[in-house]
Amino acid sequence: MKCNCGNPLAVSEHEPGDVERVEIDLPPEPDVTGTDPDDKGGTEQVTVSQVRGLSETEATQRLKDQGFAVETMAVDDPDVDFGFAAGTEPEGGGTAAAGSTVTLLIATDSSTGPSLVDVPSMVGWSQADAEQAIRDAGLVPSVVPQAASAEEAGIVIDQNPAGGPAETGSTVTLTVGQATTEGGSADGGTAGGTGTDAGTDAGTGA
Repeated sequence: MKCNCGNPLAVSEHEPGDVERVEIDLPPEPDVTGTDPDDKGGTEQVTVSQVRGLSETEATQRLKDQGFAVETMAVDDPDVDFGFAAGTEPEGGGTAAAGSTVTLLIATDSSTGPSLVDVPSMVGWSQADAEQAIRDAGLVPSVVPQAASAEEAGIVIDQNPAGGPAETGSTVTLTVGQATTEGGSADGGTAGGTGTDAGTDAGTGA
């Protein structure tokens, strides 16, 4: 068989019907190290620090230094000193998206200290609902009224503590809006005088 290569004497090495294989160099696969394969935007993944055994303050700061938002939750862990970090969710050594929230677990053990309960964030709740939630958690509500608009009347506008672990039986102070009213009471009094002193001059004559 002659080939159409410009040389009439050249003979093709392929028989009719043969398929010639051609190798094509493909571009390298993209580097996805440190990114979530399900995240189309390639969000950076950060390794969560090991904070078990650190104080709550130290653990919180370490996680914030990594760029995480931090929320706390009380857990029963007798192997860690009361009030210290028992771990995180996600676990230390794992990864989480940069800027995401990491839950810091704070140890409580009834045998070594008072038990802890979680105080919910109740700003925006009605006073009745907030007080009931506090009692249900084993805490004691205390209400402080504060002048507010009519829309905020009877609504929690602040609380202390703001949220997170608190000792069972401790007090949670709620600042509740109270609508202001115009007007006031005025005390009235009457002043009067009664009686007229009369004097008569008497004279005697001899």
